[in-house]
Order: sequence, then structure tokens, then C-alpha cells
Amino acid sequence: MTQLRHQVWNTEAVAAGQGFALWQDAVCRAVLHVATERHPDRPFAARISSRSLGAMRFAAFKSSGHTIVRDRSHIAGLADGGYLVSMQLRGSCHISQGDQRFVLAPGEIAIVDSEQPFRVCFPEHVERLVSVVPRAFLDVRAPWLTGAAARRICGSPAIMDLARQHLVQLAQAEPDPHAGDAALLAENLCNLLTIATAPDGGVRIASDARLETMLLLARQNLSDPDLSPSKLASLCGISVRTLHMRFKQLGSTWREWVLLNRLHACKAALEDPRRGDLSISQIAYQWGFNDLSHFNKSFRRAYGMTPGECRGVTRAANT
Repeated sequence: MTQLRHQVWNTEAVAAGQGFALWQDAVCRAVLHVATERHPDRPFAARISSRSLGAMRFAAFKSSGHTIVRDRSHIAGLADGGYLVSMQLRGSCHISQGDQRFVLAPGEIAIVDSEQPFRVCFPEHVERLVSVVPRAFLDVRAPWLTGAAARRICGSPAIMDLARQHLVQLAQAEPDPHAGDAALLAENLCNLLTIATAPDGGVRIASDARLETMLLLARQNLSDPDLSPSKLASLCGISVRTLHMRFKQLGSTWREWVLLNRLHACKAALEDPRRGDLSISQIAYQWGFNDLSHFNKSFRRAYGMTPGECRGVTRAANT
């Protein structure tokens, strides 16, 4: 599997007067080929950390105010294009592309087609997370994005919260995620962007993206003992009937899927030496079980052993 590559650039590492030249090079290498314009008569300092996984790139940066411009000369003949997905952490960001102009505030996410010229201005100190998503990752899922101007993404609260979490994990979380985890996070992010940008009454969202996002939300909430079909349906913005139909697509029911995935999470915890200080009941409660008798019976039926025997086998194997 392709490994996650990580680089860091910091203007403090170079001599005075050379920081902005470093920044120009760092942005081109970490994100996209652009021109950077310094705000006159202001000191400048910046730091950017970049991760890349195959053709996908993720970056987190903080800097003094400046402007980024991508014009036709940066686009022509270069293979670094795709969609620029950015999340504002601090400060404001003024984005213009074609006839679209808007200000991105902290917590908001925007998507920009990098194969069209654009301009991004940061009036003051700024902190952002960005991801460059290759066209092939989104064009099939979300054909309505092809050729569209920059936009602020406005999906349901649950979808937007998940998108923010994924951008943080991909661009900023420490330590770097494992390459396999990063690939799954990137896939999930594309599905979330597909759903969040889909036009009302427009192109039908691919069923696999809808299904994967529902399962993602379900996994995110497995530890909630009060998780129910109605609660998950509300998080997904669908009816309970639709939710049950989607689980039927998997050849399962809501109840069967939740039980199996909670048991799987508990088994993984019981086999993890780093969680050896947790009791079996603590692990069961941690993953949403509120009846230990039901948990023990279900675990034995699923794995042919009790939770205690599972932990004993793992400990014996590690001695």
C-alpha cells in the first residue's frame, strides 16, 4: 500500500527576508501551483505541514495575511489539478472564482475547482486545513461539481460535522494516520462531499455513497446505548423506512448489523493488549451494551467462546 508522506515548512527556519520565497515554494509543493502575493509593509510568518497519499494531498497551515492566485499559467500543462477542499479554522478567507465571491468563516468548508482560475485572500492571520482531491475521485460521484464555480458547502449538521472530523484527521491529527486508515478517511470524505453538495431535485446521488455514509454515521455512534433506527435516520436526514430499506440492501437488519458491529468492536478491544486494564464489563458498556447477560450470550454465539476466554487466549499468545 502507498505510504503516507509528511513534510513541514516553516519560515522561521530561514534567514530574515527569505520567508516569503520559502512560502511560495511550500504552497506549490504542499498544495497547488499558485502565485503568492504579500501584503505590503507587514511582517510575514507561516508554517505548513503536508501529508500526501498517492494523488491526494492534505495540509494544515497558519500564516500572516497574504493572497493566493491561481491563473491559466499555473493550470496549463500541470498535473496537480482537482478539487481544493478547505476548512477555515481561524480568521476569514475571501474566495473568488468566476462570478462567485464569498467569505469563509471559521468552521465553514468550501470547494474550489482548481482547473479554473481563482483568487483567495487572507486579510489577517489565518489558520486552515486543505485537501486536494483528484477529479477522478469526485467527478463520477458528483458530476454536478464539474465546471462549477467555487462554493461554500452547506449540508446537514451531521454530514458537515463528519466532514470536519475527516479533514482534521487527514490534515492535522497527530500522529499521522496509518496509510490504510487515511485511504478509508479519504474515501469517506468524498462520499460526504457528494451528499453535502448534491442539488435538490437534481442528479441522483450514487446509492453506494448514501449507504456508506449511513454506515459511517452508525459506526460513529455505536457506543451510544440509546442508538435507535429513528435516531440514526434523523442523523442521516432520511426516514426510518428508508433506513431499514438500506440495511436490507446489505442483506441484514438494523438490529443484526448493530449487534454484529458492537461485538466486533468488543472483540477487538479484548484482543488489544493496550486495553488490558479495562474490565470486560467496561468494554461492553463502552460499546453500547447495557445488559451483560445479553452481551455474554451474544458473544459466545458469535465467536464460540466467552469474552473471558477470548481475553485469556490473547494473553496466553502474548506471553
